[in-house]
Amino acid sequence: MKKCPFCAEEINDEAKKCKHCGSMLDEVTTSNNDGKVRIVKTVTFEVTGKGQKDMALRISSMEKEGWKEINRASKTGKYKSSNACCLFIIFAPLALLAGHDSDKLIVTFEKYVSPEEKAIFDKKEKKKSSILWGLIIFIIAIVIIEIASAGSSSQNTSNQNPKDNITSNKNIIPANISNIKYEVISTWDIANGGTGKEILIPASYVNDKDMTALGEKLRSDFINEPNNFIWVFTDKKLSALRTKMLKADLSKSDQSFYDTHYVGQYNKNINSGMNKFVIYFDGASGTNQKTINY
Repeated sequence: MKKCPFCAEEINDEAKKCKHCGSMLDEVTTSNNDGKVRIVKTVTFEVTGKGQKDMALRISSMEKEGWKEINRASKTGKYKSSNACCLFIIFAPLALLAGHDSDKLIVTFEKYVSPEEKAIFDKKEKKKSSILWGLIIFIIAIVIIEIASAGSSSQNTSNQNPKDNITSNKNIIPANISNIKYEVISTWDIANGGTGKEILIPASYVNDKDMTALGEKLRSDFINEPNNFIWVFTDKKLSALRTKMLKADLSKSDQSFYDTHYVGQYNKNINSGMNKFVIYFDGASGTNQKTINY
């Protein structure tokens, strides 16, 4: 087994394409005709409103440094958000290790540099890795001490229910989904099977009953697709604004408009079993949100 250079997941030694992120597997380091050496860097972003903003800014910054984007691949988390919530109650940093099941977008960049610059790059990457592992070990040590001192009280706390805004479909009585309508603005194929979409709904749907029904309808409509990333908008202009945002070309007013009318995200991954609908009642940057796990 070896690790994919793009998403770091384990794959077969003979693999030519990563089964996790869909990337084609080339040599990580090659040389061009000028004697310069190719270096590769991957950056992971969450598929959320904030994650898209961060991605746009990071891509713009890296392009100014001479990096060129060569690949984008989708990936879903392997852990459940309920794990992170429970561990957060015991000790906040451990929630970072537990992770959550939000979707990820892995963006891969390349740049050609001199051998001397590559050596500096490799040294910096190795140092970052060492610092990260040191931080993880430090956090684990503190958590062990915290749990030991908490005793039985921490045990009782860890058995509390997840946050109220995370709901299981077992407790949902959906509305009549046949009355729920939406328009598909754009669609694209996902590398490891399934589709991504942007859909348009009436602003009047942004309430608990109708959004819950919308989630049920999306689950029903795409039940035969293994994976889905579906953005839910209440204004058709957001399709063009989303493209501009990925290029870091949004004004403050456009960004505010985008955040207001981005009201939901349906994500599904057949490999991890993740299937959820996140509702943004007051927009992607708001605080009134609800997650429905199916």
